[in-house]
Amino acid sequence: MKINKQRLLLVAFAAVVATIIVWAFLPKPISVEVVRVTRGPLQVTVDHEGRTRVKAAEAAKCRAIPALDRTRVASEQAKTEPDRAQKLYVEAAMSHQELDNAELKSRTADDELKAADFGAQIATFELEQAQAVLSGEKNRS
Repeated sequence: MKINKQRLLLVAFAAVVATIIVWAFLPKPISVEVVRVTRGPLQVTVDHEGRTRVKAAEAAKCRAIPALDRTRVASEQAKTEPDRAQKLYVEAAMSHQELDNAELKSRTADDELKAADFGAQIATFELEQAQAVLSGEKNRS
């Protein structure tokens, strides 16, 4: 079999083009920070807003005072803490409910405004159609 120079050049050129295309589409390296790992306290930050809802029983447990470590006055205070936590929880729940109601009213008003605008567009379109029909009938007469 005779290998022709022109065919050999064509195959070599195709191989070079294929290699360049593959190389162009290879993923590029990403620069990263490299640090040495050491033992120490864990530091975590939360950068998102959110709501914290604590049940009254859990809030009371968080504020519970161990009987062995406190005096009688402190134990009396611990007995009244659940009432205070319950009041705070009810107030927070009411304020969340009021906020949710206000957001719902706002969304409802926005939706009603959009519906009214759409209704006005439909009425304008129907008026233009009626005027076009009437003007077409006048031209025929």
